[in-house]
Amino acid sequence: MKKQGSYPMNHFIKSKTRAQASIEFSLGLVTAVLFLFLTCNLFVWYGRTVVQRQIAYENSRTKAASNTNPGQLDFYTPKKMNLFKSGGID
Repeated sequence: MKKQGSYPMNHFIKSKTRAQASIEFSLGLVTAVLFLFLTCNLFVWYGRTVVQRQIAYENSRTKAASNTNPGQLDFYTPKKMNLFKSGGID
């Protein structure tokens, strides 16, 4: 027969493990969403950089064909990446 007013110890152990599982799940979900956001911004930045680099390269071909400045390789400097800003470009 159980005593009135007392809780079995199993009740406390189960609630602790449920709380720990909830905290771990929440942290895992937040980490996954943050990773997804940062990865998307990285790919957007890379896509924009490739396009801008190609445009700069094509514009530099007329200069490279002239005799004034042949062999110049620094036709484009990429913009700095900011992962926390939408699009990744400052």
